[in-house]
Amino acid sequence: GFFPAYYAGYNLGTVMYDYDKLKEAWLKIVDEFDMDSFTGPGFVFPGKVLEMTDHKLHKWPGHGLPANSSLYQFVEQEYMKADEYDAYMGNPADFWWRYFLPRTVGAFEPFSKLAPFSGMMGVALGSYAAFGNPDVEAAIKTMIEAGKETLKWQAVVSEANQAILAAGVPNIRGGGMGGAPFDMIADMLRGTRGAVMDMYRQPEKLHETMEKLVPMAVKGAVAMSNASGCPMTFMPLHKGDETFMSTRQFEEFYWPTFKKVLLG
Repeated sequence: GFFPAYYAGYNLGTVMYDYDKLKEAWLKIVDEFDMDSFTGPGFVFPGKVLEMTDHKLHKWPGHGLPANSSLYQFVEQEYMKADEYDAYMGNPADFWWRYFLPRTVGAFEPFSKLAPFSGMMGVALGSYAAFGNPDVEAAIKTMIEAGKETLKWQAVVSEANQAILAAGVPNIRGGGMGGAPFDMIADMLRGTRGAVMDMYRQPEKLHETMEKLVPMAVKGAVAMSNASGCPMTFMPLHKGDETFMSTRQFEEFYWPTFKKVLLG
């Protein structure tokens, strides 16, 4: 969590924008407590990046929440419409660029004007035109600046993690990250309401998409784990809880594809 920031005398908003204080806080708590594991500061998002891109997926201290807020607030909406399953699974990368990013990041709304990337074959002169639009150009420049700032943040997070690992404390979230295909849809794409409606109105489409997400979830978790050198995979689970769905719904919609992810 964010306890290290408060133990060091700061708050979440401060360490989101001041990377040196972020690193200081995490090193302090590991130095002063006899810990058998730790969670690195990678879950403290870089506030400058969120701000410059007009990030809409979360509210954070000073941006939608009180400046002294100790948590983020996820903004759940239907970022994928009910009739867009085929568009998403037909080309997830294209959907991410032209649908998801414009809906979740204000600075990247102009990307919705881009032509489908799947059509950029041969001499794709017609596809170049949208990149000449001033607003698309501005969005690309913002993405580059956000990338540079993210690299600064990543460098500090990596320094903190490596220093703590060198002290002999393992990072319990330092490896891969995976989860249940149902959550991948209900959390980030359809929202809870949308996913529940799909369970009744188009269960076949929901099942089909979850099955296709299984290998993506496995490959992504393994790749992250291999890159980090940590064999553990962190899997946050949400909508399979009995407060969200019945046992019958869990057995039909949640468990089958999640089990496949677990088994690899």
